[in-house]
Amino acid sequence: MSIELKIKYLTLATEAQLIRSERRRLKSQNQQITNITKGIEYRILKLKGKLTRMRKHIEFSALGESVLKQVRAKYSSRYAQLIRLRLLDVPTKAPSLVKTLENQKQANIYTMNNIQAHKNEVVRTAARSTHLARNFLKGTPYQDVESKLKKNTSTPDFKAIEAMVKKYGKGDERTLMQKFSQWIDEANSWITRLDSVSA
Repeated sequence: MSIELKIKYLTLATEAQLIRSERRRLKSQNQQITNITKGIEYRILKLKGKLTRMRKHIEFSALGESVLKQVRAKYSSRYAQLIRLRLLDVPTKAPSLVKTLENQKQANIYTMNNIQAHKNEVVRTAARSTHLARNFLKGTPYQDVESKLKKNTSTPDFKAIEAMVKKYGKGDERTLMQKFSQWIDEANSWITRLDSVSA
């Protein structure tokens, strides 16, 4: 067995780790976006509530001007200006910011799903094939390698395993392929036996 096959096996494991860490990062970023969006929506409601209370003080009071002075005293003029400015910005800026954040969140979800699918379909299949090829080259029987095989598990990609055995195997290719065909027969009988037991 060659060092290249060991490196390939370790590289596939590292790729799976990188995918998991990237998925965690995107999930965390989505949580931050959700928190920011909720914060913006909360601030909008809070500002609208303050404006509504100020308007109620002014509009529904019989005292009129004196209540207006009380409101000005309660909400300092600088704070009132800040509320007005924020309320002017809220209808124009906040929805676009929320929309941008939601778009980013959707893009993150799309990326997370894609890298998860890549890990589950491509990396997992390649790692299994590499693992089986390494063990064949070591001389380990198939049933020992996949003794804990779950039912309804797909059959290994024997063509990919054969290509790795040809590439990394040492010795006469003809005898190697004869051993490999026997190994495949054992593997198929093991898989068939597992399927019949689980059925």
